[in-house]
Amino acid sequence: TCQTIEAVPTVQVCEDVTRKMMQITLRTALRFNLFRRTASVVAVGITLLLLKLGAAAQATDPQAPVFSEHFMQWTAGDSGAATFDTTRFGKPVVSGNMILVLAHWNDQDITATITDSRSNKYLPLVQPLNAGRTERFQAWYARNVKGGAEVSVTINFSKKTRSFSVIDAIEYAGLDKASPLIAAVSAVGSGNTQSSGPIAATGAQGCLLIGLFGYSNYALPYKAGQDFTMRAYEASTMIEDSDCSAGGVDTAIAISSNAADWAAIGAAFRKAL
Repeated sequence: TCQTIEAVPTVQVCEDVTRKMMQITLRTALRFNLFRRTASVVAVGITLLLLKLGAAAQATDPQAPVFSEHFMQWTAGDSGAATFDTTRFGKPVVSGNMILVLAHWNDQDITATITDSRSNKYLPLVQPLNAGRTERFQAWYARNVKGGAEVSVTINFSKKTRSFSVIDAIEYAGLDKASPLIAAVSAVGSGNTQSSGPIAATGAQGCLLIGLFGYSNYALPYKAGQDFTMRAYEASTMIEDSDCSAGGVDTAIAISSNAADWAAIGAAFRKAL
């Protein structure tokens, strides 16, 4: 499970991958019958060097999460072929904020439900979306949440997914607590350009637009649409947001480096007064 560490927001740490890399390096060294102690020391040194180089690369990542007064934090994970997938926020979630979740798996016969460790109620943004032959996407939001430390979000699948089960969870602040959602639209397609379709957002002066994009394969790097800021991404999903335009009708657009089957969701949320 990969999680964004909020104390150093430009560094993304994949805890499980790091742990596995250390274990594999040490196991490989210890297979030799001679000089086991020396091999262990060398293995630890190599692992620490790899971690340092990896962190430095992430620190200069031009697509690292970009935080704002509304975008608080993001966490993501992939459990592979699984009956459920869980990810946990790296810092405490603030009560009263909103949690937005995007799930992606590769079996269109499978359905999904969502829960979290604070028993918050999640509502679907749109109906599940099928893209291409196998991809399925679904998004939910929970308003005025009960927060706290180590809030985890879980997607439960109706049966085991084929090979992956991806979840992205985002905390947003400063949105209306009673009825934040103004409108949401969605679309699916194939290619390098993704569009949610027009979002009719009345009361544009107090409105935040959020675009959620999912891809059938690794189509990164991604580029946010005009006037949007990309907030976070991983191999097959991307999140962007923007203030509503004065006209009150907007479209969430993204561009991927590689062509892929895709799903796009655009949603307009009321800001708190």
